[in-house]
Amino acid sequence: MAAALRNNAAWLRSIISELLVSPHIHFGHAPAAAMAIRLGPGPIDLFSTRFNNYFTTEVTGIVVGEPVDREGLKKCLLGLQQHYSPDTVTYETPDPGMTAGSNEAQISFTGQSKETGPYKVAIDANEMPTALRNNTAWLQSIISELLVSPYIHFGHAPTAAIAIRLGPGPIDLFSTRFNNYFTTEVTGIVAGEPVDREGLKKCLLGLQQHYSPDTVAFETPDPGTTVGSNEAQISFTGQSKETGPYKVAIDAKILKSGGAKKISSIRMDGIPELFSEKTSSV
Repeated sequence: MAAALRNNAAWLRSIISELLVSPHIHFGHAPAAAMAIRLGPGPIDLFSTRFNNYFTTEVTGIVVGEPVDREGLKKCLLGLQQHYSPDTVTYETPDPGMTAGSNEAQISFTGQSKETGPYKVAIDANEMPTALRNNTAWLQSIISELLVSPYIHFGHAPTAAIAIRLGPGPIDLFSTRFNNYFTTEVTGIVAGEPVDREGLKKCLLGLQQHYSPDTVAFETPDPGTTVGSNEAQISFTGQSKETGPYKVAIDAKILKSGGAKKISSIRMDGIPELFSEKTSSV
């Protein structure tokens, strides 16, 4: 089959198979008497995070002949997830003579459900252009991953403390990933203000305190958007307990070094309160 069709089909197969094995956590309201202690960002609803990464905010679908909106599509995929088992699934290869647009992908697979027995699913999807999609998907992935990564501030031990340390100790996952994703000379503009590397880190830590994967929806750039091969743009909306509904837009320049991608400059737009790190009362 044509390279474009093959690449699109491989990408669609990859994201569908990944989504259908991703754990879904429904966050209900905690009992009134529950202790208000939270260490780190808490459990991650991986299904919802990936669904937001893979589908536009305006996505619509037709499932078994019935039109569905974004929320309906999510429920249908969660239903399919209950029948999907990687051990029983076989993906079929599209007909080499098949013609599809450069932004289209088609896959089908068969499987064995404990409830319904043998089944077959066919999926036809429209997607954004490859270059834009790759950069956007990468930026969206690393930002969403960073903003749910626990941050540990290592202070100085008291002088009288016994300097014995067994094992590697706790890992500051936020700082580790920040170092992996941003160059040492990265600069940024956040809510209109220029920041250096340390300032950018503090702004992202501030944003982390408002970010919840369960309320965030990533928006998809217009397929007609023109950006350089080393640029990426994303935006997302969310609900903060402190500031209410919010929107963040991010424009980043990406540097490739040794096969790895890192952000060399970044612009983040949103209300300034989102990027102010709150001091702990503990």
